[in-house]
Amino acid sequence: MRQIPSVSRVLARLFNECDDQGIWSRRACAHAQATSPLTAHYFPLEGPGKSPAQRQTDATFRLGLIARLMGIPVEIV
Repeated sequence: MRQIPSVSRVLARLFNECDDQGIWSRRACAHAQATSPLTAHYFPLEGPGKSPAQRQTDATFRLGLIARLMGIPVEIV
C-alpha cells in the first residue's frame, strides 16, 4: 500500500480525520457495502444499522488494523 501514491494519500487523509484519542470522525460518509457475497460477512463490523457511532467504530477499527499491519505504532487507550 505504501508503493501506491493514491492509497497513501487516502490513508493519510483518513488518519488526519482521527481525533486526539485516535477515534475516526467524519459526519458525511457512506457506509461500506459488500459487492460480493463472499465478502458480505465483513460489512459492517457492528451489524445492521447506520448510526454515526457504528460508522465510527467500524472505521476506527479498520484504520487501526491497517496501521498495525503497515508497522505504524498503535497505542491502545
